[in-house]
Amino acid sequence: MKEPASPYKVDFTAKKQVLRLKKGLK
Repeated sequence: MKEPASPYKVDFTAKKQVLRLKKGLK
């Protein structure tokens, strides 16, 4: 990723990873 990550994009990615982790735990 060349362009700097915006706070919104970072938050969106973090939420995506959190959802993935939750699915993995179940």
